[in-house]
Amino acid sequence: MYELILLLLGAVLLALVSGNNLAVCMGNAISGRLISRRNGIALTIIGYVAGMVLEKGFFSKTLSFLLPKAGPLFVGIALAIPIALFVLSYVRRVPQSLSIIFTMSLIGIGLASHEAVDLQVVALIIMFWIFVPLASFVLMVLLMRATSRALRNKFSWRKLRLLKMLVILSSFFVSFTLGANTLGFIYNLLPSTQYTLPVITLSIALGAALLSGSVLRRTGTDIMAIRYLNAFSSQAISVIFVEFATIFGVPISNSQTFVSSIYGAAISYRSRLILKKPFFAIIYSWTSAAIVSIIAGYLAASLLA
Repeated sequence: MYELILLLLGAVLLALVSGNNLAVCMGNAISGRLISRRNGIALTIIGYVAGMVLEKGFFSKTLSFLLPKAGPLFVGIALAIPIALFVLSYVRRVPQSLSIIFTMSLIGIGLASHEAVDLQVVALIIMFWIFVPLASFVLMVLLMRATSRALRNKFSWRKLRLLKMLVILSSFFVSFTLGANTLGFIYNLLPSTQYTLPVITLSIALGAALLSGSVLRRTGTDIMAIRYLNAFSSQAISVIFVEFATIFGVPISNSQTFVSSIYGAAISYRSRLILKKPFFAIIYSWTSAAIVSIIAGYLAASLLA
């Protein structure tokens, strides 16, 4: 009975995450009409599942450090809190960072259970959360200025076609790294049964297909009218940093690298390419969600344990 409940909670959460993050993965390619929405969603789903299955093992130790006492009740609380916050974010149409919500919930639960949460691992994760967005921003500024000088007066249709293909390819790898990191992080906490992978795969597909519309429109139109070179550069930066974090078992969201790199692109062009209101709304949403998550995890585990 406990396994069924946890599996259903995990399926709901993964569906929400898949839909909420599709814009970050394939939004550039779809909004730029490099690929149809149907094919873009299908390619994203393949990337999600492939990354989750192939690289989920990197997070097994991280979960044991953050939640030493991983009983069914604590796992259920850890899954329920992100679901509630993600539903709220979906209604507000704000891309949310599951990695921040889920990790802070686990820390709150671990502290409430009076088990030895590894503070060194917590410090490492927070360091990544601070360093990676800053590094994405700086790298994007340097990369855009260097490439804009290199490509100036050297435009050709062959280069444009190549750049379009690179945007699609990098979008797939962003989907792969999100599956490996964020989805794989959750997948490690779910009960291991013969039904787990099929149920989770179905939930990811349904979430990506049915829940991505509003966030896809918001990311594609409200934040930035993105150029192909910007799109490829931001995606490549995201792939590098998220895969690096995955190898070290550090949960981090592609949204963090995406928003930072896009803002870096805006600065590099010295023009008004980005709207401040949605940008700061996302930052505020991440920060408040982190605070709410650790408090909710601690209170729920203290009251129910």
